[in-house]
Amino acid sequence: MQDKKSAGKPFNLSRRKFLADVGVLLGGSVAGSGLLLSACTASNSNKTVTLTNEKPRYICPYDGKAFDTFEQLTQYISDNYPGQQPVTRFMSPYDNREFSSLQELKDYLDSMSTGTGSISLNVNETVYTLRARASWSLSFVLREKLGLTGTKVGCNRGECGSCTVIIDGKAVLSCMVLAVEATEMHITTIEGI
Repeated sequence: MQDKKSAGKPFNLSRRKFLADVGVLLGGSVAGSGLLLSACTASNSNKTVTLTNEKPRYICPYDGKAFDTFEQLTQYISDNYPGQQPVTRFMSPYDNREFSSLQELKDYLDSMSTGTGSISLNVNETVYTLRARASWSLSFVLREKLGLTGTKVGCNRGECGSCTVIIDGKAVLSCMVLAVEATEMHITTIEGI
């Protein structure tokens, strides 16, 4: 909410800072501060925000019964459905996204509930897998986590262009892109040119 002195002046707030301060919408649940609506509404209205964060559940594919851990699910299947096919498909119960291993599913569900998870980035034709927070910018991950310091950070607000990288053939300001948004894209930095 702006006061009368700053009314009409633009905010000096980056997208990354906004997401880090007020939360990120992940898989249908909001993780972060309850100030999201009050920051985005008119100053004369008051809203109350209730945040819900459900724990991941493991669902039996045979009868739909839910369990808190994968170990409970596998024990239940072996006790009640002996001789049945083992579980080979791992799907997120929130968005039906399918994973090839249990570890990938666990990492995905962890990232939804904690804001930190495992991501894979294809940078200069090399695939990197690392743990990242949902609010980390691509420029931060490139420089600080992958050691690709050719990508420079100047203003960190998307104005100067010193952090430009090529994503899927287009020039993009990496300080304005979240690292989690760049998964499954081809990223080229100055080191790859």
